Amino acid sequence: TVSEDYQDWEMIQGVQLWGEARRLTGAAKAKALALYLRRFPFVRDLLREPRMAEIVRSIAVYRIAPHRAAFTDNTTGVFGRRVLELVVE
Repeated sequence: TVSEDYQDWEMIQGVQLWGEARRLTGAAKAKALALYLRRFPFVRDLLREPRMAEIVRSIAVYRIAPHRAAFTDNTTGVFGRRVLELVVE
């Protein structure tokens, strides 16, 4: 589940995913981090600092294969929620 910490339940908005998460290692992890660096190129500058590079090397990277997703938007009314069943191939 991804959402803010709301004090008022009527303002809750968020996303929920159901599926399988797998920790990536080796070449798969390197490929995922390369994609991340393409998306956020400013991170390359941070990696020039040895301490930051070591932190990034120690970070676990996961691939999530969802089979269901839901978007909750209680601002649209009581339990404003849409669920999408995803086709997994």
